[in-house]
Amino acid sequence: VVLPSRRSIGSTLLSTLKQEINKRNMVEYSGQEVTLAVDAWKNIKKDALVGFIINYHGKVLTLEVNDMMRRPKTGHVLFELIDNQLQTLLKGERSGIKVVAICTDDGGNWRLAHRLLKEKYPWLITTVCFAHQ
Repeated sequence: VVLPSRRSIGSTLLSTLKQEINKRNMVEYSGQEVTLAVDAWKNIKKDALVGFIINYHGKVLTLEVNDMMRRPKTGHVLFELIDNQLQTLLKGERSGIKVVAICTDDGGNWRLAHRLLKEKYPWLITTVCFAHQ
């Protein structure tokens, strides 16, 4: 048995596998009502990141992770990131997934993002993560 090289795993194999898994997940999630969850953290290199996942019946699908090292994490910037993700999902670019709720951290910048989301999407349920209380 010949194992793939580190370079092969890090470039083509992981990318191909990710695409296949995303296709399968999008078919499963198509037309479903989901919760969009957004979280900010720092990785082991201390890079600031903001990630998006969707939750559906106990399953989790990672949508994207944004590098925030060169961007301020203000409420307006966070709203912009969330709004872009919502627009992508609501336009059906992700197989007709229906976002009905959003869950985020509970800092002041996130509270501003919540207020802006409620103004733009009054039907959207917005909540903070109970684990971050």
